[in-house]
Amino acid sequence: VVALKNCAASSQEAAYVIAQSDEALALLKDLALQDDHSRLRDVAVGAINSISRSPRAVPRLKKMGFQSEVLCELLWTKDNGAASDLRKLTLACAVVNIEASDPQKLPAKVLQRWILSKDGKQAMANMVKCLGYALGGEQWNNVSFSPHSVVCPLFNLTRCFPSSDLGLDDKKLVMYISQLMRESQRFSHWKDNMHVAIKILENLSHSPVSQILMRGGHCMGLLQTMASTNPPQNAGAPWFPPHPSPEDLVAMRRIQVQADKMAKKLLTLPIAVCMGQHVRLGRASILMGLDDAVLQMIVVMALYQS
Repeated sequence: VVALKNCAASSQEAAYVIAQSDEALALLKDLALQDDHSRLRDVAVGAINSISRSPRAVPRLKKMGFQSEVLCELLWTKDNGAASDLRKLTLACAVVNIEASDPQKLPAKVLQRWILSKDGKQAMANMVKCLGYALGGEQWNNVSFSPHSVVCPLFNLTRCFPSSDLGLDDKKLVMYISQLMRESQRFSHWKDNMHVAIKILENLSHSPVSQILMRGGHCMGLLQTMASTNPPQNAGAPWFPPHPSPEDLVAMRRIQVQADKMAKKLLTLPIAVCMGQHVRLGRASILMGLDDAVLQMIVVMALYQS
């Protein structure tokens, strides 16, 4: 079981191969449903979580009934302590990856109820906390996390639910995502991490407050820098490999397009405000008719961090 977990965690292709085995999934299901809180049970749940990070493996997990028979039921188990927090975090990551993975379908109602619950709020806060620990090379409850293990469920959550429902610490999340992009070469799955990190920023940007956080910190400058140089010349930057393969170059170009699109989105509001105050461009703008106090509040909201 430990071998299955480690293989699935190290490679999405390995996770997909494991998911094709009915025997392996049945074993993991049986262990996850054990009544005791054994180490073996926790490892089985961790293996399911690792497999759930492979988009191609998720349909197999759903077909085997993991979202309804196993994980969702265990989310509501009442137990306390540090081990419980860790177990619920692992379960939560797997449930979110499975239930919120299809952009064409709304997440299951059980997940919608869970994110509004006290347990749900705590588990989501722990996802952000563990991302910070992973970036700092620290452990949480004697367990090491990779950034990839928590950015995947955070992406699915921010894609499916508004920030107001999630109650995440957007300031810390934006700061951690910026750090992950800046230091991506320190971690495995760098291409997936970069792609998902920018997607999380895109999801958060639906909130004006999150946009302010991105413009006010180093996030927007980082996106602009990543997007401003052609990938071959950008090789060797902290966020790209020093000697990229042809496959890496394709991924770098894709990431560059993402970063450019996100940076331009963050600039839309500041540019609109500046144009509204221009003598010629803003001739018909309502900004010209506002008093200085109101205009100052709008400018601060559009250009600076509150």
